Amino acid sequence: MDQALLERDPQKQVADYQAIQTRYDQLVPALIPLSQMVDSVVVRNEVREYQPHPSATTFLRDVYKVREGEKG
Repeated sequence: MDQALLERDPQKQVADYQAIQTRYDQLVPALIPLSQMVDSVVVRNEVREYQPHPSATTFLRDVYKVREGEKG
């Protein structure tokens, strides 16, 4: 890796880094996710404009509630 860092020829440097990456790919298998975040959401019929976000960054600024029987 030090050799690749100090290489002055850009093409040789790229080749060195590619060789390093290939070596790591051979030594370390691909990482497979072992868990996944699943978020179940229950919302009453009176709640409007609620949009859950898959990365848990849900904003509530546009969410509002209407009384039963009202249109919203």
